[in-house]
Amino acid sequence: MPEFNESQCRIITMLRGKNTRKIMIALENDMLTFSLLVEQLKINPSTISINLKKLISFRIVEKNKKNKFTLKTKDITKMINKYKSMTAIFGTVLFYNILQNQNNFMLINLSGFV
Repeated sequence: MPEFNESQCRIITMLRGKNTRKIMIALENDMLTFSLLVEQLKINPSTISINLKKLISFRIVEKNKKNKFTLKTKDITKMINKYKSMTAIFGTVLFYNILQNQNNFMLINLSGFV
């Protein structure tokens, strides 16, 4: 089973959420304002706001001085690409089963970030 560090565990935790995953994928190649995220993702603004706060608290997304959101590191983009390729090959359910033991560890260790 793959080993993940704490940062990677935070990323995987957020990839499991539908809306946080959509936001992360939208920010994969672009820096976007809040209004552009709402427009592109067609998600309720309050839902985007809540999920952006989670992503910022998990140190996955950051907001710059021009009020644009971006992924914090290239490591996050690599994890998104791994997630996309693994779910394309194995399917989402099997991917989550592969991570099950690691996720139990994540939920315990990252509970303070929520």
